[in-house]
Amino acid sequence: MEKNEDWLKHIQIHHHPPVGTFTQPAGVIVKTLLQGANNNPTLALHRLMFYMNRAGKKTENAEQLELAKKKLEEIIKSRWH
Repeated sequence: MEKNEDWLKHIQIHHHPPVGTFTQPAGVIVKTLLQGANNNPTLALHRLMFYMNRAGKKTENAEQLELAKKKLEEIIKSRWH
């Protein structure tokens, strides 16, 4: 099994955000993902992107997901500067 397949399997098995997380406002999504990622914004962003890539454009909350993505990117950027 490839390394990427191992990572994907790990995420599918071990990461379960609370039901309804991705239907919330962006601020709640960010807070929940950061809590689940031990305050690691990069890991939180990876988990959000994982969800967004699988949900595609079908999700009704796409605008809030995009805002959450931008907020996490801002947090990451602020920690590097």
